[in-house]
Amino acid sequence: MSEILTWLEMTKTDVLPAAIVSLLISVTVTLISKHLETRDTAEIAYRYEQRKKQHEVIGRHYGRLISAANTLGYRMWNLYANCDRGWLSRERDSDDDGYYFKSTAYRLMNFFAIVRSAEKEAILLDGRIASKKDYLFLNYIDVFHWVMTDTALFEGLTYAHESQCDHFFADEFRRYSELCISTDDQLTFDGFTSGPYTDPKFFPVLRFIEGLTRNEARLRWDRLIALHLLIQAFLNDFGYERQRASKGKFDEIAAQVRNKKVLENLGQWLPKHELGRRDGTRLVARAIVRTGK
Repeated sequence: MSEILTWLEMTKTDVLPAAIVSLLISVTVTLISKHLETRDTAEIAYRYEQRKKQHEVIGRHYGRLISAANTLGYRMWNLYANCDRGWLSRERDSDDDGYYFKSTAYRLMNFFAIVRSAEKEAILLDGRIASKKDYLFLNYIDVFHWVMTDTALFEGLTYAHESQCDHFFADEFRRYSELCISTDDQLTFDGFTSGPYTDPKFFPVLRFIEGLTRNEARLRWDRLIALHLLIQAFLNDFGYERQRASKGKFDEIAAQVRNKKVLENLGQWLPKHELGRRDGTRLVARAIVRTGK
């Protein structure tokens, strides 16, 4: 009997810790599994919500931005043919500056009002989660603002970087663009000419356009050529088939530049915006290389 009691006591001592360890392992595994499951579920939900928001933001601005880009592109082609006619002069002694001047200002800033609207919403988005196409769209929004505001485009050329002459200060340009954002989501020409156009805070934009011509020592013309190249790349990537341009058309736009150094600078900065290696901006990069030869 004493031998049996001794055996039971030994069995109890050996088995109990093993059972406890097994239970602890089981509980730990269960908790870890639930944690990972919860984390993965939260991650999936976050990615879903972010992509949904990205589609919503892009969807709100997609059509209007394409239309505004196409209209501004038409004006740039028209300007190449007529820049020496003096149509961008202002009638200082008249209440009427002329349709060509007003409509050029309207097309430029209607485009950038939409860019600014998209930019304000895109700030809250997680670009790491965007699809390839959505991410490309967001990169265009970024580079459109850059090409009008950064003096790096004039690197290597003589230019007074501290004054707003042939470029715009970034935050000031956002303010000019916001003046043109319509509460109806569509800035009309009449709404522009009776609103932002008459606002003194908007006058730096008018001074930028006034008297614009290819045959001048200033650099603003080349800045607009860089903008036009990017607009056409955007239309090639997101526009309708009829709005897309061939390699030859990109070459024609690039050939309008006065200072090839501006195009070189643009080509160097495209990769910093994750552009220039594929899609429409690849045609920009190729046109820059061919124009520089």
